[in-house]
Amino acid sequence: MEIADTKYTEMDRHFTSVFRDMACGIEYDNLDDAEQWLITTWGLQEGHLIELFKTNPQLEVDAMLLLEKLIKN
Repeated sequence: MEIADTKYTEMDRHFTSVFRDMACGIEYDNLDDAEQWLITTWGLQEGHLIELFKTNPQLEVDAMLLLEKLIKN
């Protein structure tokens, strides 16, 4: 799926990479259940997660914090 909003381009790059790693069996022990849910939901259907951001702004904040965490590691 093409990410129309460039605001999510960096998120797409990192979340997709982690999702693919997880799908190949690579463990991310530093991610809690909610963070793993964000990654999995993004990987399976990022458009759905972006829609959820519109109705749940805290979810978007959580995703941005996760992105920062992934960039630092």
